[in-house]
Amino acid sequence: SSALLGVNITRYVDSWMNNRGETSDATDLIATLAAGIKEASQACGFRPVIFATHPMDMEVASQLSLLLKAPLISNTEYLSHDMQAVMQLCSLFLGMRFHSLVLSSAVGVPVVAIVYAPKVRGLMRDLNCPEYALDLTKLTPEFISVKLQQAFSEIEVLRDKQQKAVAAFKLGATRAAELLTETLSHGAGRS
Repeated sequence: SSALLGVNITRYVDSWMNNRGETSDATDLIATLAAGIKEASQACGFRPVIFATHPMDMEVASQLSLLLKAPLISNTEYLSHDMQAVMQLCSLFLGMRFHSLVLSSAVGVPVVAIVYAPKVRGLMRDLNCPEYALDLTKLTPEFISVKLQQAFSEIEVLRDKQQKAVAAFKLGATRAAELLTETLSHGAGRS
């Protein structure tokens, strides 16, 4: 069985600036992504699986799914923990929507991001992999293919780097929850 590449796309790409500085529509981006993913999948031997993590992304996710002849897993049918169970089977995740990257990295899958918003670039910086924050304006099939092949070639290094950051995030979240619980329980004792 071949490795799986999780892919997420958002409809926020209704219009995007292509690498020639021209505004293009989502159809162009979907075709660009599909071509790059196909090229990389032939070189690396992985199969794509499309994840729609927001109902408004269904149309673009369906189009990409058809172009890649890839299964589509949607949160209109599955809960986030069910989607994460499938994400966990992926070797790598190429995501656009911020929470798709968070869900995937939370289950130990290395992520490559397509940056449509500053928060996505920030997340990749926090995950110690700013080189895998792919700028929408630079996307070509070749660039996508090269970056995916590069990520596959150093997948363990990528996983280690990102999971160190994820572990720190989880620790911070646990500490915040403990602090909140402590504050609430002390407050309850005074009433």
